[in-house]
Formats: sequence, C-alpha cells, structure tokens
Amino acid sequence: MEPVSAGHWSLPHPRSPQALQLHTLLCSVPAPSPSSGQDLWKQPSGSYTNKFSTSGTWAQIRTIPPKVPWCKIVFRESVPKYLFIQWMAFKDRLPTRDRLISWGFNFLAEIS
Repeated sequence: MEPVSAGHWSLPHPRSPQALQLHTLLCSVPAPSPSSGQDLWKQPSGSYTNKFSTSGTWAQIRTIPPKVPWCKIVFRESVPKYLFIQWMAFKDRLPTRDRLISWGFNFLAEIS
C-alpha cells in the first residue's frame, strides 16, 4: 500500500491513539509529490543517500539501555519460547485474565 495516491494521503485507519495522532499530524501537511524533489535519508555515518535502511534508521533512533548484571543468570541457555514468555512477565505484559477482561474479553467465572 502506498501512503500517497493521486496527490493525497492514503493511510490505513488508525487502530490506536498513537496511530490516530500520527494520522492527524500527517493529514495536516501536504502529501509529498514527485515534483517536490528526491527524498534523502540520513545514514548512521551522517551522510545522506536516496536508499532507505530500516536497520540504519533503528540504529539512529533507539536508545541502548545499560547491561544489567543479572541478565546471564536469568536468560542462560533456555528455550526461546520460554525466554520470550519470561521477558513478557518481567515487563508485566502477559495477557493475564484481568488484562483480557479489561480489554473486553468475557470469561466464565469458573474455568475448570
């Protein structure tokens, strides 16, 4: 899907408050057109090129947190699936029953 079609923004419907905010912001500026010139992308080296790199962009915008001393103790050789679940639990992001109910999922009062 192209973000611009026939000189107008052609964006998917936003599904979160952040996406709605971005959608509103983008629609408040004119859509880019071929006549406005060529796009240039800043590379991690500081130079500009006409080729976009997702990894290069991510390297420029992310902040790298400091290493924690307990990492190797907690995440030593394990099954990736269980490491992911453990990581989600540490971040308090597991879809537990309370969170699912707050999202509108209905559960029976007693599940055997």
